[in-house]
Amino acid sequence: MKFKKYIILAILLTAVGFAFILSANSTNQSSKTIVTPHLNQKIVKGKNLLYCSTFQIAWNELKDKIIKEDIKLVNEPPMVAILNKKYASKADLSENSYVATAGYGRESIVNKINSALKGKFGVNAPKLKDILMPDDIIAYAYLYKNLIFNPVFEEIKNPIKFNSAGDVKAFGINKFEDKHRKIANQITIPYYKNPDEFIVKLTPKDSNDEIFLAKIPPKDNLSDTLKYAQSKINIFNNDYLKDGDALQIPKFDFKIDHSYDELVGKRLLNKNFTDYYVAKAIQNTSFKLNEKGAILKSEAKIVIARNCISIPKEPKKLILDKPFLIYLKEKRAINPYLVVWVDNTDLLVRK
Repeated sequence: MKFKKYIILAILLTAVGFAFILSANSTNQSSKTIVTPHLNQKIVKGKNLLYCSTFQIAWNELKDKIIKEDIKLVNEPPMVAILNKKYASKADLSENSYVATAGYGRESIVNKINSALKGKFGVNAPKLKDILMPDDIIAYAYLYKNLIFNPVFEEIKNPIKFNSAGDVKAFGINKFEDKHRKIANQITIPYYKNPDEFIVKLTPKDSNDEIFLAKIPPKDNLSDTLKYAQSKINIFNNDYLKDGDALQIPKFDFKIDHSYDELVGKRLLNKNFTDYYVAKAIQNTSFKLNEKGAILKSEAKIVIARNCISIPKEPKKLILDKPFLIYLKEKRAINPYLVVWVDNTDLLVRK
């Protein structure tokens, strides 16, 4: 069945909450974006949701290598039970894209992490400056993705008005014609119902990664919304851009750091760890998406201190101009490593 095609893709990649420059006890998070360590987070009208798997992976390292059982905390928040289920893991990532480990201060773990980061990511590696006592513990995860579009997309001259909230800069294809065929090889449309419900997939060059943009009605939580999008991809045939189509994707460029204060200061209840406290539970992520590609950097660390005294706290119209879901995953993986529900312009590049 043919639809008219003005594909106006307005991608609002929202709040991946975590900035790269992070001070150990500071939080730099917009009230318009909720940062979550898991996908069970309820969707709140008017709010962006930001999830990246790095905090879960750091939690897994702490659980598997140090505590060696489910982590238990005094007066623990609901997120602890969810994190202990390990819904995401290193199995969703290629070996060359991450560093994840956990260890004690007496093992020179900070130096080992820095060495591993430098060896794998070179000039793109962050550097830990944490000072640990011999019995202190750190669990750490870092994810780096540099996804390139080749050929690059066009810059869209006129801004997109997202959700009637403001003008944002965009890239894509102004109006598809024969000269765009090489660019369009990076674009697939696995699902199209109408201008208010569709899914577009971008496939960067020489990459195992896929970028999905799903303009769909939200479900109760992020997990159910993601499952709904994935179910539509499984049952519909792919379509492609044709003459006259337009693809317009909002640009993203943000950094957010987040401290999971619900965990900070909580004492462990696990045997042999009852004199330990969560001193830090931090996730930093920066994300950029434009006509050249996407760059994601996400860092998570959990510091467990011993005897801690002071604790820091028709034609097809594919127009993403209303709330939508975006997620990034490796082709072979079951679970995505980045999921964002976009409900406002907080994370978009404003005109």
